[in-house]
Amino acid sequence: LPQQFQLSIFLDQQSRNARAVVAEDDKQELWEVEDLIESCSKIARQLAEE
Repeated sequence: LPQQFQLSIFLDQQSRNARAVVAEDDKQELWEVEDLIESCSKIARQLAEE
């Protein structure tokens, strides 16, 4: 369980980093990043439920 918790934290950080990249680089499509964030959040929730 601790490993799963660490992974969910990592995924949350990755999604925050992705948002920061978009804030700095308008060339990247926002919807792509939002899809990535949604995927990371979904995985984190699944891990938290296990």
